[in-house]
Amino acid sequence: MKEIFKSPHSWLILAIMGCGSIVYYADQIPLLRGFVTEASIILARYSTHRILSIIPVAYAAFAFGFRGGLIIAIFISLALLPRALILSPEPSTALTEITAFLFIGVLITWLIERQRQTVSRLENTKYDLTNSVKTIRSQQQQLRLSEERYRGLFENASEAIFVCSRTGRVISANKACEKLTGYTRKKLLRMIFYGLFSGLSLEIVKRLFAEGLEMASVEEGEEIRLRRKDGTEIFIALKLSPLLRNNEVIGSQALVLDITEERQLKQNMQYYVTQITRAQEDERLRISRELHDDTAQVLASLSRDINSIISKEEKLPQPVLERLERLRQTTDLGLEGVRHFSQDLRPSILDDLGLVPALEWLATDIERQYGIATEVSITGTQCRMPPETELTVFRIIQEVINNVKK
Repeated sequence: MKEIFKSPHSWLILAIMGCGSIVYYADQIPLLRGFVTEASIILARYSTHRILSIIPVAYAAFAFGFRGGLIIAIFISLALLPRALILSPEPSTALTEITAFLFIGVLITWLIERQRQTVSRLENTKYDLTNSVKTIRSQQQQLRLSEERYRGLFENASEAIFVCSRTGRVISANKACEKLTGYTRKKLLRMIFYGLFSGLSLEIVKRLFAEGLEMASVEEGEEIRLRRKDGTEIFIALKLSPLLRNNEVIGSQALVLDITEERQLKQNMQYYVTQITRAQEDERLRISRELHDDTAQVLASLSRDINSIISKEEKLPQPVLERLERLRQTTDLGLEGVRHFSQDLRPSILDDLGLVPALEWLATDIERQYGIATEVSITGTQCRMPPETELTVFRIIQEVINNVKK
């Protein structure tokens, strides 16, 4: 209520209601009774009162809504009751007029409230439309900026990017495509993407392109050769991604990277590693042969000499025989260790018979030395592989067996 009476609308409504009350009860006020005795004045007074009664109801409905207009209509109706019940010569007629006034006041309040709600909805709709327009403009601006950024990234990308239709026709290509292929963009836009490949590479690209149209990104590298305008071929890494519109694949984007130098570097590295491994294995083989031909032979000769001394007819003292026996056993253990170490360095069976016999020898050796049951199972057709491959596989399995022994 305090908030209501702080509003200037409330005081203006009360002023209008006061004026209406004075006009309505003018014939009961001594100072005004002389001015309202004529019929024309009485008619004007009642007309003025009816107008002054409706105005505050409509005003309150506009200012405070349906509840405000209803309260004012009821309040005015209550203010009219004393005249109808006490002063009017026809109370029933006066009550009917008051009831009609109350009905008209409520109707006007309801209509005004409907109008206010309609206006409010229109304003809200206008506000929403304004916000939607702003949002659309903002999105359009962001889309324009995104397109500009994408176009900048597309044009200045170091990788060659081809945009192709579902049939493989090149729709767009960046500057890197010209450098990669040797063709101008004008020429590329009249080409089919497959035309840059031939042979096995063509089949691979067609397969990848078909998979890329199934809404999945696919990539392939190292084995695809692209034929440039001058006839030279380069190795590329290819990644294909589908282009979507309304969840429908309309084409494909191909990202092409020249990996010729990287591939050559990798091959060079593999060559160097192979050479280093071969040098290491050659050194192992040399040491193994030296151990087998020199050290092992010396130890074997020493063991035979000791055994010959022990076996002589002239019996030596028992303490000497025992020391010689211990020395022979130690020599035999050393000989066995040298032979085993020589085999570990580079088993001759690997060079002579191949990988499978060498693996069977490993299994037999671990079972003989440590009592670990080992089985070799071979799947497929047995064949000789390149020496480097056999050696690599043998070393891997030898290390596994060493871990088992530990």
